[in-house]
Amino acid sequence: MEIYSQLYFIKLITCFLFITGACVGSFLNVCVYRIPNGESIVFPASHCPSCHKTIRLYENLPIVSWLLLRGQCSHCHCRISIQYFIVECVTGIVFVLTWFQIVYQSWPVLVLSSFLMLISLLIVISLIDIRYSRIPNAIILLGCLYAIIIGMVFPATHTFSRFGIYDQKLPILKPWTYSCFENYTAHLSDSFLIKNQLFVLTDFFLGLLVGGGLLLLTAEIGKFLFGSRKIKYDQRVNFSIDRRGLSVSNGLNILWEHIFLRQSDEVTLFGAVKAIEISTDNNFSGYDKFVSDDVHEIKIKEGGVQINSSRMQLTQIDRLVIEGDQWTCPQEVLGMGDVKLVAMIGLFLGPSAILFIIFISSFTGALFGVLSNLLIVFKDDREKKISLPYGPFISFATLIYIFAGHDIFSYIRQFV
Repeated sequence: MEIYSQLYFIKLITCFLFITGACVGSFLNVCVYRIPNGESIVFPASHCPSCHKTIRLYENLPIVSWLLLRGQCSHCHCRISIQYFIVECVTGIVFVLTWFQIVYQSWPVLVLSSFLMLISLLIVISLIDIRYSRIPNAIILLGCLYAIIIGMVFPATHTFSRFGIYDQKLPILKPWTYSCFENYTAHLSDSFLIKNQLFVLTDFFLGLLVGGGLLLLTAEIGKFLFGSRKIKYDQRVNFSIDRRGLSVSNGLNILWEHIFLRQSDEVTLFGAVKAIEISTDNNFSGYDKFVSDDVHEIKIKEGGVQINSSRMQLTQIDRLVIEGDQWTCPQEVLGMGDVKLVAMIGLFLGPSAILFIIFISSFTGALFGVLSNLLIVFKDDREKKISLPYGPFISFATLIYIFAGHDIFSYIRQFV
């Protein structure tokens, strides 16, 4: 009878977590759509992005509604992205698997809230990074605040796994990196809570230092070594420049805010000025002398444009057309969003997880890059470029750490 009761409880918890995860996944889809556009995630109510009709309650049921509506809006019959269905299913499944992992590892139940919050944030961050190639600071800030608050109020949620032996008297795991703090905290207080909070504070500091610091150093070294990229075309193209951004006649369009991430970033073009239109309220006189077939060096920074030795403000340019076949643009080895993301993960999981996550994310990212390049060569389609931001690989590595990291390190310790 007891076995049947336990099975019933497991089924009940599994169904509850899957439904909860699907509902959370539905909300995450809203966040992915609205946050990058600067919209509120609360108001207005869910609506069709095409006809803007409000979605009725029975049409907004996670998973079920998408299947019943066959992926279409009931008003305008516009196709609804399958992303909504996939995210709801995946979030529900991951919620269930997270619960199973906590039970399997005998971790404190409170760890579930920390894990589910982190996983939800990673889903939103990954999808936004894939679609917009950026990670909103608001999501990172929310994750950092949650990790700090939950870690200080419930220390066991933060110190669940340090690849040591779990101490039932003091529910923190004690790796060699923390052993030096034990005698120190013993003299400070005999309080169970204060000792745990001191370990959590240490973990916060080391998580930020290892996570954010290591990737920041990598980003700076990468910028120093590979800070610019030269792009050359087989034939001459027209570069159209205005105050908002740059567009190329081959179809490339990019905003300045996505190019100039640092004050030192610079775009350099070599070509002939074919047309130039600037605002009248400026001090740049005689600009029409550059309109010719002569090749000039044009340097563009966030503050302005320099043609040979003459300069003008970028905000004054209405239209500048340059004909050429090559240009040099700044590039980042790692975006600052990736640095902030790993720092946030360090707050949740501590420094022990960071090295593992960086190694796995770098390996999977490199593997994806090699396979995608081989695919391009195999299809003989060199014009097509397959790329994916680093953020999703960091998220994927974090999931591997959560679900398999403890077992992997336990296996490695047998040989160390």
